[in-house]
Amino acid sequence: MEIHHLKYVITVAQEKSFTRASKILFISQSALSQQIQLIEKEIGFPLFIRNNKNVVLTELGREFVDRADSIIKQFDAMQQWVIHASNHQTMTISYGANHINMYNTPAFIPSFMQQFPNVHLEYVEKKNHHLLEDIRAGKLDFALVSLLAEEANSDFEVISPIVTPVCAVVEDTHPLSRQKEIDLRDLANDKLFMPTPHSNLYKKIMQQFNSLGIKPSFTFDDVSLTARIYTVLQGFTTFITKNQFDSCSKPNNILAIPLTPALYITNALIYKAGKTLSVPEREFINGLKNVLISAVDNESVGS
Repeated sequence: MEIHHLKYVITVAQEKSFTRASKILFISQSALSQQIQLIEKEIGFPLFIRNNKNVVLTELGREFVDRADSIIKQFDAMQQWVIHASNHQTMTISYGANHINMYNTPAFIPSFMQQFPNVHLEYVEKKNHHLLEDIRAGKLDFALVSLLAEEANSDFEVISPIVTPVCAVVEDTHPLSRQKEIDLRDLANDKLFMPTPHSNLYKKIMQQFNSLGIKPSFTFDDVSLTARIYTVLQGFTTFITKNQFDSCSKPNNILAIPLTPALYITNALIYKAGKTLSVPEREFINGLKNVLISAVDNESVGS
């Protein structure tokens, strides 16, 4: 049993709900439920009484939470001491992203630099496939990337994944603009403006077209996200993820409509598997995680 397991139990106890707790902990509800079951199996007694309305602590569960809360407070105090002792550590942290996955990353940098004044940060902006290559090669410490399911493999530690749907972007005069979902088969004869072939978005869309037996006619170019969106005003249809569409500047008369069959891209913070993290690196990750969580919360409010 590890510290984060104790935090799982405490959060479920506080929220009285696996659903609400999973959102706060940023893991799936099924994964959280499985973790709690494993903890209960390890300690030999149930922590919660589960019913249709909410989740209630057992008598032993209440004592467990009290003791866990005390342990976590001691652990947090120790962490703060270690951070204070590490403030004078000199090192470089390198991280990268593409312009699409930047979110509000710079927002936490000033407070991080104040906490660790001797840490030098190096930022690079590259395309997604280059970021993955640099993480594998050890050229970058961390990166905010888009991942296909097959890429979330043992090469990487994946932190705070955000799953976002892929949408078709059309002008409001398009025949399909009133649809709640757009079937890819209905776009087979459209003029499609595709993202670069190196991108996971391109790979995902083409995999789906191929599975449907469709060979679309398309143009692609290595242009900015905003430029690709503006091709819609020239009669093209293009593709974008929901969080990209929500975060970029765009004309008022274009729409992003989810695809059916549904397609999803996962955006996440990654680092090389097996990497031992220093205290400043752990705090840097925590800062990026908070940025990602904030991005999800803002999308939920705006949707």
